[in-house]
Amino acid sequence: MTHDLREFGNQGQGRKASGIAGGSSAHGSRTHGRRAEGLRPGAPPRGISLLEVLISIFVLSVGLLGIAAIIPVGRSQIVQTQIADRSSACAWAAQREIYVREMLRPTRWLGLNPANPTGFQAVIAGGMLPPAESFCIDPYYIALKQEQGTNLAGLHRFPYLLPYYGAPITMQRITLGLCSAPEFSAHRALFERIFVSQDDLIIEIPDDRALRPRQMFQCATGESVPFPKRVGDSSAAQWTLALSRQAQGEYSWMAALTPQACEALHTPANQRTYELSIIVFRNRNLLAPQDDANQAKPSERLAVANLMGGPDVRLSIAAVGSLNPSECLAVRENEWLLLCGQVAYGVASGGASLVRGVFKWYRVVAAGEIRQGAGGRWFRDVTLAGPDWNPTWSLSTTDTDGDGVVLETQAVLVDNVVGVYTQTVEPDRLAPWTNPLF
Repeated sequence: MTHDLREFGNQGQGRKASGIAGGSSAHGSRTHGRRAEGLRPGAPPRGISLLEVLISIFVLSVGLLGIAAIIPVGRSQIVQTQIADRSSACAWAAQREIYVREMLRPTRWLGLNPANPTGFQAVIAGGMLPPAESFCIDPYYIALKQEQGTNLAGLHRFPYLLPYYGAPITMQRITLGLCSAPEFSAHRALFERIFVSQDDLIIEIPDDRALRPRQMFQCATGESVPFPKRVGDSSAAQWTLALSRQAQGEYSWMAALTPQACEALHTPANQRTYELSIIVFRNRNLLAPQDDANQAKPSERLAVANLMGGPDVRLSIAAVGSLNPSECLAVRENEWLLLCGQVAYGVASGGASLVRGVFKWYRVVAAGEIRQGAGGRWFRDVTLAGPDWNPTWSLSTTDTDGDGVVLETQAVLVDNVVGVYTQTVEPDRLAPWTNPLF
């Protein structure tokens, strides 16, 4: 029995060993077969299927479409950056002009007399500026309207008075006594050099790239010529006349002065601190109501500002006169608007409250769709960035335009305001080195 079991075991081990060896041999034969079939030397590489090509084209198309969508966005950002840079440079130049030419000197401030719109009188000595009243310095606009022969009635206020606005909150618009010449053209030429930026020079780019670009200069006859003179240019005499660099004149500015709250009780002759705002325009609209009585979109217009909380404001305009409300609400992002209010600062001798205007500039961060509401009014929601607005400055706590918002004040929309720069200043009362011309 023992012998039989041992013999049976040896036979099993032999079959087991034989099976393992056979399996290994068969496995090795299959592996060798696959290698010979797919990876044999000299065989051509496996190609790309049509499905893989279509997937690759789809992925590439999505990437190209993404790049194409970024290009206009990037271009828009570049333009906005350029506008912000140039407006900042214009504001810095304006600040220099204000101090160098002593525009903050009260004896230089001249106001338009509503009874005689073509004449001027001293703002302080003539008693044209009540206590705590704000005013804007806008000589270029006034001189241009004078030269054009425009009736200046209503232009002595900013925003200028329109017949269908009732009694809005406005500030006085004044000019400066910097020019003693009686001709209006001399006033306009001087103020254009001061209040219109001369930094955006006109450059002639020749078609022949081998030639260098040249600046455009204006000669005494008013003609524009490229300079320096080049061989082959005309031998006309304008190249020998006095020349000045020619600028596009896209950017211009005006200034607004608001007395500080602590100065409200002082007379204008004794006020010591003002809030100076330099307002920069790009391609300012210089039309006046008298230039076109049927303007659908005046360059200076009023709207109701519904304060919805936080930075959100709802603007509304009624269809009155020749106004086109949808066009009047067409304020773009990164432009600026002015909110106006009132605040009491004392009590008069008769017991009535003394109030002064509050004027704050805000940048439009986002603007919604223009829509028509009930009662012939048009609405637009905007988001503003700027100083805090005290609700007590608002003009109304009742809903006057039917939008459901009870806290309302006045908004001034001005075309193409691309920058507002504010600082606290003091008037130049003690400058001993010059004498006023008026």
